[in-house]
Amino acid sequence: MTKYLLLLISAILFASCSKDNAVTPSDPSVNNYNKVLTVDSANLKVEMYSNNSSILYVGYNEVGFKFYVNNEEKKTGIFKYTPIMFHTVGKGHSTPVQPEFTYDYSKGMFTGYVCYSMLSDSLTSFWFAD
Repeated sequence: MTKYLLLLISAILFASCSKDNAVTPSDPSVNNYNKVLTVDSANLKVEMYSNNSSILYVGYNEVGFKFYVNNEEKKTGIFKYTPIMFHTVGKGHSTPVQPEFTYDYSKGMFTGYVCYSMLSDSLTSFWFAD
């Protein structure tokens, strides 16, 4: 019985050390930034990226934006993003955010930070942008 157990463990270890295959991420990413969302309306398109993961967290988030007009990516000027929490009861509020996002050529997008102060539940409170 011991021989079979050692043989089984050896086979598992040997199989796990076989040729490594390259893993291709399924989410589009740019310089370790993962796409979080895309908003496309008429001739404007905005893509939001997060440096943390493919989701945004409560707390500090390094984010990036790509902005397109008529399918042409813009790489000059500034980008402004103001997240606002909407509540069905009571007043809404903003959260700490970089006032202006400038284009970072090394990352290929407008970069900065946002610090979300609470979770959204999509029924009574949720984040939207101005």
